[in-house]
Amino acid sequence: MSRSKKQGHFIGFFFPIQAYKRLLEIRLLAGARTNAAVVREALRYYEFYLKYQKEGYRIQLAKDDHVIEIEIE
Repeated sequence: MSRSKKQGHFIGFFFPIQAYKRLLEIRLLAGARTNAAVVREALRYYEFYLKYQKEGYRIQLAKDDHVIEIEIE
């Protein structure tokens, strides 16, 4: 469902129970005020990831001398 508004669009999503729980956990971790804010931020990260993945980049997390390579499927 999508309803146009003057400054954007309303989009409704169906989340299975586990996915909704995950959304709420991420919302708490992020300190976000709304579920929509979590989804918008996730889209920004995903867009960033896809652009660089297309160029052959990989994601890594580093802490001191410890590096973990992340594979997202």
